[in-house]
Amino acid sequence: MVLHTAALTSIADYLVIGSGNSERHVKAIAEAIRRDMAQRFGERGAREGEAAGTWVLLDYGDIVVHIFRDDVRLYYALEKMWNDAPQLPQTDYEPATAGVAASRPASASRPASAGASRHAVGHPPARAAARAQGARP
Repeated sequence: MVLHTAALTSIADYLVIGSGNSERHVKAIAEAIRRDMAQRFGERGAREGEAAGTWVLLDYGDIVVHIFRDDVRLYYALEKMWNDAPQLPQTDYEPATAGVAASRPASASRPASAGASRHAVGHPPARAAARAQGARP
């Protein structure tokens, strides 16, 4: 699922939320997204949670990707927290290869690195990602 959050927060313009049915599946999805973003945009992004594989965060500045294990996604219910954000219909973004749910939305106008320093102070994964990129949250 891709949520357009630009009007609601400075964390990111887009939140991508997906899930896998095991830690290995979550890690594989995150790795496929990371490789695709690097290939398409030269973006490395900040990563968090890969070791555990229950919730992986990939932070590309204007695009923040959350990949959860199914039960963890239900527990945190980010979709409910961001229910005011419009959801992009699947036709508005290009499906990626290798079973990944979505890639960069086609309607995104700025390069992914344009908003790399725009992280919310109260969002721990974003704060850690900002530190990993050398930005001050």
